[in-house]
Order: sequence, then structure tokens, then C-alpha cells
Amino acid sequence: DKWEKFIRYLIDKKEKIVLHSLNTPSRTRGIFVGILTSPGEDIPDLSLFLFSITIITCASALESFELYNNIKNTNFELQKNIALLEESGNRLKEEEEKYRALFEQSTNSIILYDPETRFPVQFNQLACDNLGYSPDEFRRLKMEDYSLSLITDIKAKIQTPIEKGHHTFETCHRKKNSEVRDISVNARTIHIAGRSYLLTLLNDITEKKRAEEERLLLEKQLFHFHKMESLSTLAGGIAHDFNNLLGVILGYGELSLTELPDDPANPLRENIENLVKAVGRAKDLVQQILTFSHQGEEIQKPLDVNAIAKETLKLLSSALPTNIELNQNIGEEANMIIGSPTQVQQVIMNLFTNAVQAIGKDIHGDAVAQGEV
Repeated sequence: DKWEKFIRYLIDKKEKIVLHSLNTPSRTRGIFVGILTSPGEDIPDLSLFLFSITIITCASALESFELYNNIKNTNFELQKNIALLEESGNRLKEEEEKYRALFEQSTNSIILYDPETRFPVQFNQLACDNLGYSPDEFRRLKMEDYSLSLITDIKAKIQTPIEKGHHTFETCHRKKNSEVRDISVNARTIHIAGRSYLLTLLNDITEKKRAEEERLLLEKQLFHFHKMESLSTLAGGIAHDFNNLLGVILGYGELSLTELPDDPANPLRENIENLVKAVGRAKDLVQQILTFSHQGEEIQKPLDVNAIAKETLKLLSSALPTNIELNQNIGEEANMIIGSPTQVQQVIMNLFTNAVQAIGKDIHGDAVAQGEV
């Protein structure tokens, strides 16, 4: 508007002026206005041609200067941005190296899984070492290739952290050498570049679980020890009282033998003699109970196994059912050993009881058939 007003002003004053636009290939950059000092003279055509060339050259120079300034400013901004990017890149590289060091030096196996394919995307060296695979081998393994869980359970365990954000559970892994290890897994979902991944921290708890099992076993053994100690104390007290009663029975039995005639054929004398022998065996049994309760010492002495067997079977024959026959085949020569007569007698009685029970009974409670013990 101001240029238009200025030109109208010159025209109104009857000034002779020269107008020329400052054009460039991109746009019109302005207009040249000139006032002739000698209005009566005409400008030659050649001068006008040269004048136009000069004006166009000036317009191009102005545009080049402007472009140069723009390029210079843009280049300065680019260099500034490049410097900032290089600085950011260096900081990013330092942070990446720092986190890579933490990733590799972690005391836990760290594995980043693709939840869809179940293949590992990233993992530290410890994850490979704990399973016994090289990085190239481990990269080609899916979860189910070394996990002992069923594929349905694996998929469920993957889905849980995706839905809840995190999940902690225990599982078992089979190493390359077929060794099975107990593993504690802490899994959570992370998002990288718009995709979801499963980040897992794995801890081998095999030794911890073994130590816990050993601790529980020791506690059980300690409880059993205290229980047996209490039982032995109780058994010792009962054995002492029972031993006193046996002493009275043995005393009256031996006294009865002294009052009976010395006749081996007397059935009463034989019965009392067997009674005295049985009481003697019972006292030996009480001695074993005292030994068990750490209140006595077990006596080992020479003894004839055949004689003890005959004596024991004679006592047991009266307890046999009527439809079971007892046949003995014991040599006359003595078989001498060093041991406890009561323990030997207990072994024979146990064998006898097992043999009788092995014959069996029918549904009516009667013996199936005659047997030989």
C-alpha cells in the first residue's frame, strides 16, 4: 500500500519514473522505482535492456543471499542437533552398557520370551550355563523343550502375567545332561515397540529345597528320638515293677520244687520246672527291656540253640489249634552260639506265629487244612 501511494504521489507531481519488478524463478521479490532527473530525455532501448538485465541479476543475487542465509542457519541448527544426537547416543550407549553389565552379571537367569512363539528373544549367559546349552542351542529351544510341565500348564502360566502383570511360581527344568532342577520363576509382562514380551527371572532352588527336606527329616528324627526316649523311660519303670513280680513267682516256684518229691516222672514237678524256666526267660526279657531303656546291660553268654528250640516248641505246642500238627526235626547234638537266650527264643516264637498264621483260615474262621510248622 505504501509503495502504491508513493507512485501515485510521483504521478501526481508529473514526475517521469521508471518501474521494474524484481522477479526470480520462485517469486516476485519487489519492485524497482526510479525518478529521471531529466524528464525531457528518452532512455535508449539498449539502456533499458541492460537495465533489465541488471535488475534481474540483482533480484537473483538477493534471492541467493537469502537462500545462503537460510542454508547457513539450517546448517547451524543441523550441526547443533547432530551434536545433541551424538551426546544422547553416547549417553544411551553408556546406559546400554551399564544395563548389559547388570544383565550379564545378575545372579539370576534372565530370559525375555516371545509369549506367542515361546522362543527366547534375549537372555544372559547364566541362563544358558544353568541349563547346559550354548547360546546358539538355547536360542532354538522353546519353553516346553526343557520344562517338565505340560504344554497346557505352560500356556496358562504365560497367560497369567499377561492378564495380571506378574506371576510367581515354581517349576522343574531338565538340563542338557538330563539332570532335573527345581526352579523358582518370577515373570512379568513388559512392552517394547508396541509389542508385549514376557520377562522372567529364574532362580535355582534345588539345594534350598533339599536343605528344607533334610531339616524336616531331622525334625522328624528328633521328635522320634524324644518319643523313644519317653517310651524307654516308661518301659524301664514298668520293667522294674514286672521284674519284682517275676522274682516273687520265681521264688515260690523254686520253693515248691524243694517241697516236691525228687521224682522226674511227677507231672506236677515237670510243670513247675517249666514254670521256673519260663520265669527265667521272662526275667531275661525284662533285662532286654531295661537294656532298651538304657537302664540295664544285655547279657551275652554261650547257649545251645537246639535246647532252646525244643524248650520253646514244647511250650508253644499247647497253644496250637487242634487241626494243626507240629512236627519237630531237631538234632541231638548241641549247636552252641554266643548270644541272648531270650532273643533266640523270641525269634523262634515269631517264626512259629508266622507259620501258624500262614496256614490261613476260611471264611468261617476254621483252618483250611492240616499244615506242618
